[in-house]
Amino acid sequence: MRLRILEAAKEEFAAHGLAGARVDRIAAKAGANKRMLYYHVGKKDELYLTVLEGAYEKIRV
Repeated sequence: MRLRILEAAKEEFAAHGLAGARVDRIAAKAGANKRMLYYHVGKKDELYLTVLEGAYEKIRV
């Protein structure tokens, strides 16, 4: 579930940025509800940071 959320978040943040991204859309794309999203990854800001860290790790390898 966490991986699906992160992938959906990556797409949402890429398309809309931090300010334009919506947790509802991320949850829907991941097949989760908002409560599950918050359980797995925390607030939107924390999710954004996690997505950025994942992208940074990918380019560093």
